[in-house]
Amino acid sequence: MPDYEEADWSIPYCDFESTPDGFKVKFSRPRSVSTGWMLVGYGLALLVAFGSFILGFAVGIQEESLVAGIAVVAGSFFIGTGTLIAIYDRKTHSVIEVTPDSIIVDGKRLKRSAFSNFSIAHTRGKDGIGAVLGYGYGKRNFEFGGIWKTSDATEFLSSLNSRVRLVPRESEENRPSPELLRAARPTDF
Repeated sequence: MPDYEEADWSIPYCDFESTPDGFKVKFSRPRSVSTGWMLVGYGLALLVAFGSFILGFAVGIQEESLVAGIAVVAGSFFIGTGTLIAIYDRKTHSVIEVTPDSIIVDGKRLKRSAFSNFSIAHTRGKDGIGAVLGYGYGKRNFEFGGIWKTSDATEFLSSLNSRVRLVPRESEENRPSPELLRAARPTDF
């Protein structure tokens, strides 16, 4: 018997877990932030830098110490910058679970019969470098999952959609197999 390589059936760029009924994937990505909020962030960063300089200059003159002024500039700049990074660099944590009767996206339970597929909702940035994930449910489309590199998003979604199709739907489990049909009606075959 030939010795075959073991196939990898997981989904890239996430934590993949098989469940008795289907599977679950978990991942974290940077949040989708609009251009307006990015400009606000840049403005706040300049404000923090300018405020740090003024505060350090005032402390340096009051204390008559260049070292104290530089320490205040550096300290307030790093604290302000750290705060801005903490605000703007938060990640979106997403969980997708697929079962025979539903697909659960970030806690929203969706009926398999009304679910179409996972897709790229839209691209962002020059030349569409960033992709925002989405899914179709009924006649509407929804976003989820933060921003991805377009190539990573395409690979992830392709694997995810293929894996979703492998999980049998609830109605398919109750349908008799061809073998059972042949056994029940041998004269028809």
